[in-house]
Amino acid sequence: MPAVLPGLLGLLGAGGVYWFTINFDGESIFQPDHPCDDDVLSEYHRTMDARVRYGKPAGESRTGRHLFRHLRAAGAPPLSAGSSDWVVHAGPDGSYPDDEASFLENILQTIQDAFADGTAPAHLADWLAARRLQLAGGELVYIAHQIDVAGRSPR
Repeated sequence: MPAVLPGLLGLLGAGGVYWFTINFDGESIFQPDHPCDDDVLSEYHRTMDARVRYGKPAGESRTGRHLFRHLRAAGAPPLSAGSSDWVVHAGPDGSYPDDEASFLENILQTIQDAFADGTAPAHLADWLAARRLQLAGGELVYIAHQIDVAGRSPR
């Protein structure tokens, strides 16, 4: 983030407005509870923290909260911020509206793919199978904590 923000803010020009949306902030929550949630999700978040692209750190699981510090250091502290959490659940009839079932499957696949390097937690396959059964039965709820931040580029 410190390497990218100055150039990104520079694209706006002096006093330009930025709005950084959907900055993940370290909380992936699934319901109903599963005994392996803590192990699977903490390891999933660890993959974000350890991500490297082109030889440089390329992500973190708490980008939302750290963005405040990074923007301040870049001379563009936020003027406004707020939660932009996702809460995805089935309706009263047990079906997911629109494409939300596909969205949830994509989230599960993203978690599975995060461990493509063979570092998966011991119970990942069981956890994924249980979550996919819950999805098929209209029981799965997913909540992701995210933060939106708005402000002005340095003058």
